[in-house]
Amino acid sequence: MVNSDKVFFCNQLAEYLLQESNYKLENDVAHSIAKSISDSIDFTNQYEVHKSIRQRALDILPSVKKEYFIA
Repeated sequence: MVNSDKVFFCNQLAEYLLQESNYKLENDVAHSIAKSISDSIDFTNQYEVHKSIRQRALDILPSVKKEYFIA
């Protein structure tokens, strides 16, 4: 169950990163960030799991280097 949660989270986070950047973030960068974040989350900790995935994307975007955005 935890592995399927991780895959779902990773895919959703990548999609929200793309959506919230108005698709200006490079696709491979969005997926790389999402994988890195999902690898660091303890999916047995319900508090971490229940934080909004969209909110995580919004929190992450300001710290992404401008060079990873499509002009």
